[in-house]
Amino acid sequence: GERGRRGAYIENALALICGAESATVVNNCAAALVLIVRHFTRNKPELVISRGEMVQIGGGFRIGEIIEAAGAKLREVGATNKTTLGDYKRAIGTNTALILKVHRSNFFMNGFVDSPSSADIAALARKRRIPFVEDLGSGAIVATEQFGIAEHEPTSAEALKDGADLAWKEKIYQRAKAGAVVSCIALRQTNFRGSSGDHRSSSLPVSGRNSCDCPPAGLGR
Repeated sequence: GERGRRGAYIENALALICGAESATVVNNCAAALVLIVRHFTRNKPELVISRGEMVQIGGGFRIGEIIEAAGAKLREVGATNKTTLGDYKRAIGTNTALILKVHRSNFFMNGFVDSPSSADIAALARKRRIPFVEDLGSGAIVATEQFGIAEHEPTSAEALKDGADLAWKEKIYQRAKAGAVVSCIALRQTNFRGSSGDHRSSSLPVSGRNSCDCPPAGLGR
C-alpha cells in the first residue's frame, strides 16, 4: 500500500552487478560529473586531473568546461602524453577537493605515453585523505572479452576494486527508438576524509543494496 521510490529496483540491481555498496542513475556521464563535482567542491574548490584526460565527449561537451561550469577550479597536471604519480603529489594542497581520472573511451594514444595506474592514484588519495573518483566513459557492466570483443572496457567493479571511491559510466541502458541513456554511479561506502583530517560522509543520493525491501530487478521475487 505504499508508493515505492522511483528507480529503487534498477539502483539496487546496478549496485549488485557493479559490486558496489550503492548506486544511482542519472541521464548521462556529464550529469554524473556535475553532480559529483558540485558535491565534493562545496568547501574546497580544486579538482586534480591529468592533461592527457581532458577529453571531449559526444555532443561537444568538454570535460574541463563541464567541471568549471559545476563551479570547480581545475588543477591540470602532467603533459598530454605523460603524467607521473609525482605530478599528482605536487598538485595536492589544502584546497584540493578530489582527484578525477577519466577513461579515454573514444580515442587512444601510443608511443611515448605513460600514466600511473588507478590503484596507485587511489593509494595516494587515501594517504592524502581526499576522494578519488573515476569517469569510465562508455565503460561496461561485465568483462567485454567474454562476448568476443577484443578491446577491454573498464567496469565499475574493477574501478572500485582498484580503490576508486566513486565510479560512473554511460550507455548501460539504451532504448532503440527514444535513445534514452542512463549513467550509473557506483559508490564505495566510506567516510571521505578531508586533507585537514575532517570526516565528511557522502550525502550523494544513492540507493544501497539493502536500502529497500524490493528484490533487485530481474532476479525474481
